[in-house]
This record gives sequence, structure tokens and C-alpha cells, in this order.
Amino acid sequence: MFRRTRIRIVIALLFSAPPSALAQHEEPWFGRADEDIPRIIDAMEEGDLVLLWQGDEQIAPRSFTPEVGDTTTFVIDIDKEAHAWLDDARRPSVVLPSCRLRVDTKVTKVEPDGNYVLQARFADAELMPRAIGTPERRREVQVALNSLEAMTHVVTLTPSGEVVDSSWFPPRIANATIRELISSLSHHIRGTRLPTEPIGLGAVWRTRSPSESVALQYSEMMTHTLSNITEDGLVIYSELRGVMPEQTSPVSLGPEGSSTLRPSYAVGGITTVVDPKTGAPVAALFNVDVVQTHACTTPDRNFVITSQATAARNIYEFDPHMLTVEEAQRIAKGLKPGEVRLIEPGENPKPLAYAPREGELATWMFSQSTDAFQLLPTGVPNDEVTLEFPTYAVFTSVVKEVLPSGVFVVEDTIDEFRYLPFSDEDAEAIRQNNEAVRPIEGARITYTYAPDGEVLNVSTDPLDTVDPAVRPMLEEMCNVEASDFFKLPHRPIGVGAVWRTATEEVVENIRRTVVETTTLTGFDDRYIYLYSDIIIIMPEQPYTNEYMPEGTEARILHAAGEGYTNSVVDRFTGQTVSHDGETNVGMDVEVTAAGITGRVLQIATAYETIETVELIDNQAEPDG
Repeated sequence: MFRRTRIRIVIALLFSAPPSALAQHEEPWFGRADEDIPRIIDAMEEGDLVLLWQGDEQIAPRSFTPEVGDTTTFVIDIDKEAHAWLDDARRPSVVLPSCRLRVDTKVTKVEPDGNYVLQARFADAELMPRAIGTPERRREVQVALNSLEAMTHVVTLTPSGEVVDSSWFPPRIANATIRELISSLSHHIRGTRLPTEPIGLGAVWRTRSPSESVALQYSEMMTHTLSNITEDGLVIYSELRGVMPEQTSPVSLGPEGSSTLRPSYAVGGITTVVDPKTGAPVAALFNVDVVQTHACTTPDRNFVITSQATAARNIYEFDPHMLTVEEAQRIAKGLKPGEVRLIEPGENPKPLAYAPREGELATWMFSQSTDAFQLLPTGVPNDEVTLEFPTYAVFTSVVKEVLPSGVFVVEDTIDEFRYLPFSDEDAEAIRQNNEAVRPIEGARITYTYAPDGEVLNVSTDPLDTVDPAVRPMLEEMCNVEASDFFKLPHRPIGVGAVWRTATEEVVENIRRTVVETTTLTGFDDRYIYLYSDIIIIMPEQPYTNEYMPEGTEARILHAAGEGYTNSVVDRFTGQTVSHDGETNVGMDVEVTAAGITGRVLQIATAYETIETVELIDNQAEPDG
């Protein structure tokens, strides 16, 4: 269901206010560290590790035990954006187009004292589907990514993960974008340093990392907590605090100008799963904000520049079935409408189909929200663009008929449908919206399915019984629900089975193709457990919606996205009874109004969940 989430381009915002209003001051979030952080950092030497608490369970020596030839492979997603203020005026933002690359690490040498050499190489470096940016910036980053594939990072580590030596080959890197990417990769490749003393669950220690900044004096301290010990490795949460003392600023103002960096800060958090043999990360979530304040002086004026940069990285296990946009486009052309192409049959494959029971009933709750980051033609960002209010709905699904052929009929009743407010200020708008959609409550949608989940027919209450104002919403809901039913392969499958589908559709007046790669993660007598990776492709096309001012023309120049879903499907009703997921879509849109043409860059993120009382009560566990 999640892959059908509506993504709306808020073009009406572009011309609803003059540029001066769009550029009004917004106070940056400073992310200030505690007052004693600089003192704590200054008390530590670079490279120091201080154990604060040993932990209270499973206390034992912790060290990495690599062998020559040990390898790990992971994927890292990199996102970065920066905002700036000149005195109290918002300035154009800079967004590093989201990128992804595969990292292959290998232990090439182990010394008698336990020190070892870890070599990292990079492959499949590419812009992510949701990446936004001007065509020039996208090309620049892709060229840097291509160059990165020719580079090697070699780091020598002690058994506890302390860095003895770190080198990049080739050593001289002129390209600023490559240097920025390298800076973001170094920490993740070397992993997290451990205390040499025995530690257990809950252990806490601090490290002071050597500064890697060549332009500024910068000190960084991380406070680590051993939060879990699993078969996959050690789970470590790290809180980052960085400080930049007052110093000469790198902001260039010409021969007669000067600038001073006032005390500035970095704040963030990292959760890492560390490979127990090599120390390399196998999974991580990383988010850091860096805020700098520069006091500037020129012969004409004094002013202050404040900047905030946010870096987000996600590390996860490499999946050989992961697709690029180009691969997804090629696969979509080769798949017939409705085709389910089995990639891998999984373990102990056997026929798997729905097992509907006449009269079986499920009541389920559905919620959805969407937000966006948007760069307007003026270069001024709208950080929190509301595409639409979050929605909440309750449905009752009942199996009305099961034919001898296995074909079954399910009737959905919309018990409740309403919009939710973001704040008290939205109360009146929410009241009006909910009054408008109230007639949809009680409407019934009837679906006829084949045993494998193929949709054979969709019908609704006679349209003359439905308020004309909500008929379009009901019709779209019918189409969305029908296209979201999970269709299973005809061939026998087992846990680990992988299959693909491609669907062409029109949502919110946008033509798009959705390529979905689904993995069967488990099943039992009643429930099927599925994980899906999603690629969304939108060709260049004109665009319009009811919110655009009269005379406005828009054209989507580039748009694509990716996402995932975790779903539990009830075999007795065919209904998805548990579901969560996220979709990110990046768009580059050309807009013309009043003779003025501008570009809108937007990243929209959609979240969707489904819950049912039935699944909670059954506490079902998957096979495998």
C-alpha cells in the first residue's frame, strides 16, 4: 500500500508571497553542547580513551579478532544540506545530492601483536533516486563518485580498534567534492574504538578523536554506550560533541576584510553495529548538526554569518537485489502488466497462496503523513513544507464469498476517515476538511481477487449514494487499494524467496512506474511476512493540480524515489494487517508564472502505517 502514497508538488507556495516574505528571518537551531563540554574535551589528549563505567552484565574483554582475508560489505547512503543566515536574513541553501555507494573491506595483514590492516574499496557509487540538485551539481557529484571508485582507503588498527595509521590512495585529492565525501567516509570505515579493559552491557566510555579539519581548529569527543551484544556484533550508541574555539574564520572577504569564527559547536548521535571480527560497521544510523557563527568586517559594514550543516548517513547490509534507477527502468520495460517475476525461490519452496474463509473479518487502522524540504526559485528553502494533513482511517474488511476455484470477494467498509492537525492553529481548517469528507464514512468497496492476489474486479456503492464532492477521493481509494494487494508468485516459494513486479499508474496527475522487489521473510498458517524495496520513476512530463494559481505552468524535468515496506498479510482475508514503511521522492520542477520561470527542487518523505487488533491478539511469529 505504501508505494502508492500521494506526493504533491506545492507549486502554489511559490507565488503566494513576495520574495521578501519568503526570505524573512528564521532562527537557526544552534544545537548547543553542555557548558562543560569544552572543559572535558580540553582535559583529554587527542586519541585518549577514558572508561567511565564498566557495565553490569556479560563483562569480558572485548577486542577484534581478524584473520587475513576476512571481508565485510555494506552500503552507505549520504545526505547533507546546509543553511545560512546573513544577519537576520535567510540565504540560499546548499544540498549535496543524496548519494549511495558500496564499501568492500578486507583484512590484508595481521601482525603478531594483533594489529591489523583493513583495506576499503568502493563500488556502485551513484546518486540516489531521491537526489535533488541542479543538473550541473548532479553531474559534478556523479563525476566525484566515479572517481571515488578508483580510490583505496587503508587503515591500520589495534585489536581494540585504535587507529595507528590511515591513508588514502591516491594521496593527493584536488576535487573538493571528493574530499568532502572522503571526510564523511573515514570514520565509518574504521568503526568504533573499544576500551582495553573488560566491559559489559551498559558500559560507557569517552574518546577524543584527532581533528580531520584542515581549515579550522576543531576538537571532537564521543561518549559511547555498549547497548547490546548480538550474533551480528556489538551495538554501540555514540553521542558526538564537537567544539570550535574562537579563531580566524576561513570566510574570504578580500584584502580589506576580516572575519572571526565565534565559539561554535557540533552535536549528533550515531548508532552502530560493529562486526566482531574486523571492527568494520555492518549497520549504522548517523545524524550530526554543525553550527558556525562568523563575525565579519569590511570597509563598508559589519555583519554576522550563521551557518547550519546537517549530515545524515545510513549504513546497512549489501543486498545484491538492490536496483539503480536505470536498472529499474530496464526491468520495467521487460515486465508485462501484472507479471510477477520470481528471482529466487527461497528455502524449501512449496506452493503458497491465500486461504480465504467466508465470513472472516478484520478491522484495521491506517495512518499516513507526508512532509517535504523544498528549495524555491529564489534559492530560499521552505524547510517544513506541508503537503497535506496527516490522515487516519478505520476499515472493516470481510470475506463475502469464496468460490470453488479459489476466487474470493472482500468487502471493505470505511468506518472512519479524518484528517489530523499539526497544532491547535489548524483546528478550524481540520474541522472544515473533516466535514467535507464525512460523507465517505460508511462507503463500501468490493474487491474480487484470484487465489494468488490478482485483482479481478473493483466496485463501489452505487455512485448516486455517495456525495459528489467525495466521489473522486473514493474512486482513487478504490484504485489505490486494488493496486496494493500483494500478488504472490505462481511457482513454489520458501523463506528468502525474491520476486519483482512493475506497475504503471497515474497518481495526483503524475505518470509514474513503480518497480517493487519483494522478499518473503516468513510465513505461518495464517500470516505472510514480506519486505519490499521500491523504486519510483517519473518521466519528464507537464504537471498541474488544483492548488496552482491560474496561468501557472509546470513541467517535471526529473523525478524519482525509493522506499521500503515491512508488511504482514492475513491469508484468511487477504488484508495487510501490519505495515510500516517510508518513501522518499526527489523532484526537479520548472515553473512559469506571470512570465517568470523558476526551478523548484523538492524532497518529499511519506510515512504510512497499518495496525489491527487481530494481529496484536494473535502475537503471530513467522517461520524461518
